[in-house]
Amino acid sequence: MSPEFATPPPQAFINALGVEPTPEGEHGYTLHLSEITGQELDFSYNEIMQSVALSWLPSAEGIPIRIHREGATLLRIHEEFQQTKIIVEFRTEDTVGHMTLQVFPSLDLHEETLIT
Repeated sequence: MSPEFATPPPQAFINALGVEPTPEGEHGYTLHLSEITGQELDFSYNEIMQSVALSWLPSAEGIPIRIHREGATLLRIHEEFQQTKIIVEFRTEDTVGHMTLQVFPSLDLHEETLIT
């Protein structure tokens, strides 16, 4: 694992998304994004465990999407061209990748993991 998982301060999520991270344990947070997206969507991260998790139910009839990644090295909020995204970079001993969750103006998820 990397020695550090850099994350924005909780206020950055409030400023960008209008959602305050809910503390989960000593070093974890969950963003409940359902109210702003209209879909069941939770994004959580743990700074000490260097992990992120996503739980998304695209529609009432849809298949749930659940993603868990370890080895997170960077979590950032990206705002550009009227889009707001949560971007996570991760690296483990044998993989490298990133996950991009676009929250505004519509939901979109891109996840890429490569074997090193």
